[in-house]
Amino acid sequence: MKKSLNLLLIDDHPFIINGYKNILNNLREENKINSYHTDEANCCDSALKFIEDKTYDLVFLDISLPASKDGLFQSGEDIGRLLLKKFPETKILVLTSHDDPLLLNNILHFISPKGFMCKGDVTTETLSEAIIKILSGNTYYSTEISNLIHKNISSKIILDDKNKQILYELSKGVKTIDLKNIIPLSQAGIEKRKRLLKETFKTKQLDDTALVKAAIEKGFL
Repeated sequence: MKKSLNLLLIDDHPFIINGYKNILNNLREENKINSYHTDEANCCDSALKFIEDKTYDLVFLDISLPASKDGLFQSGEDIGRLLLKKFPETKILVLTSHDDPLLLNNILHFISPKGFMCKGDVTTETLSEAIIKILSGNTYYSTEISNLIHKNISSKIILDDKNKQILYELSKGVKTIDLKNIIPLSQAGIEKRKRLLKETFKTKQLDDTALVKAAIEKGFL
């Protein structure tokens, strides 16, 4: 008997989860995929509970998710990075409404998903094709993602853990002078990173509030 698939659907919009389930059901009825079991998560905390000790064949991963209560996981990107580290054999299909090259490049760099789709590209046909290809061991990138890669306009700047932590602490109202008590960097190192962040988010002449706002708009917070 063919192995039954374990699937995790992560999105904070119930109607999107239902859409995924309808497509999966159709694929199963057409014998295009094996029988399957699905779990559903709508935030970082609920996703973390599922992947604490359970493995999945395929995870549908939204990037814009409510952060975990402890603040350690700010988005679906953080969940994807944990999945890749803990379960490298798990296939990840990223679906996002964000189209900012900086965020998309960060996802490509840190998660290397087997599937990557902008929600604006998603139709029943394209998502069905993506699921079949990914479960068959291939990759699937939607038109917009493929164009970004092909045209090489993805940002070359990567926001690592320390940069993301700086943004997170600033979003909580922590002053720059106090960041060195939280983040293992010198004051000069923090100032340099913050300066580069402001250049990246085009808020060079503005205050920290503008930097945080830009990071939120681009999907990093």
